[in-house]
Amino acid sequence: MSRARGSRHDYDDRGDRGPQDRPPRRRRRNRYLLPILLAAGVGLLGLLLVCVCGGFYLFGIDKTSDPTTAQTTLDEIADFQVPTKLSSCETTKQFTGVVSVEFRSPSGRSFVKLTTGSRFSLNHSGTLREARDRGRVAGGGRAETPAAEETIPATIRGQKAEFICQRYAATETIKGFFQGKQYPVHVEGELDLAEFPAGSAAALARSIR
Repeated sequence: MSRARGSRHDYDDRGDRGPQDRPPRRRRRNRYLLPILLAAGVGLLGLLLVCVCGGFYLFGIDKTSDPTTAQTTLDEIADFQVPTKLSSCETTKQFTGVVSVEFRSPSGRSFVKLTTGSRFSLNHSGTLREARDRGRVAGGGRAETPAAEETIPATIRGQKAEFICQRYAATETIKGFFQGKQYPVHVEGELDLAEFPAGSAAALARSIR
C-alpha cells in the first residue's frame, strides 16, 4: 500500500533536516555586517583627518608679499638690515605660532630667511642647501664641498649665538641661530656670487643684532 501524498513522514530530496538543523541566518548576516561598519567608520575617520589637515593648511597659514608687513615682522623679530638687492619679500604666519620672513633678489637666486617661534631652541636647524645635497646624494650624485667655511660665534641679548658661513663655486651660504626680541631665531640664506661680492654672508651674519 502506498502512503498518502503529503504525509508528515515525507521529506524532500534536499535532505532530512528539521528546524534545529537550519543555519541561523540572522547570525550569518551579523557576521558580515560588523566588518562593513568597521570599514565605513575607518573611512569616515580618514576623510575627517584629511579635511582637518586640509583646513589647517588652507586657513591656518597666512602668507603675504606686502613689504610693509615684512619689515614690521622683521622689526619684531630682530635688528637686521636687509641688503637692498633682496627686494622681494614674503611673510608667513602659521597657526602654530611659527613666523618667518624671507627676502629674495629679483632673480630668486639669492635669499635670506629668518624663522622664529616659541618652541624654537638656540641650536642649528636644517637648511634648504643641506636638503638639496641629501637629495643629490640619494640620487647617486655627490654634494659639492665648500671651498671655505667660517664659524662666527656671538652673544646676542645675553644668549649664545652662532653663524656658519660657507663659500661654494657660485654661492655663499649662511645658517645660524640667535636670541630674537621674543623667541630664538633660525636664519638661513644663500647669496649668489654673481649678485653679491665674496664675504657678504659673513658680513650679513655680523650685522644681526
